[in-house]
Amino acid sequence: MDIIINSDPLVREVYTFWFANEYHLWLDVYRYEIRETTRHKFKTIKIWSRLGVRDSNIKLGDFKFDDDIKNIAKDQLLKQIKVGLWEDGR
Repeated sequence: MDIIINSDPLVREVYTFWFANEYHLWLDVYRYEIRETTRHKFKTIKIWSRLGVRDSNIKLGDFKFDDDIKNIAKDQLLKQIKVGLWEDGR
């Protein structure tokens, strides 16, 4: 699950979360991306990865990861949960 925070049209932060077990939502990858103009694709400038520590060029505390980001992630996960009557398709 990705959360994209655009500070302006040329800069964005991408938080990728991983849903583990039954109740844990973990930050998996953080990317700081920029582009030259709105016609160009985003390029990753800074990255932190939970598994790809060798690929990371910033440390865990070097980027914003506050309660606002956590709440956005929880809300986005809750939007994906469907509640209804089970139908087995027979």
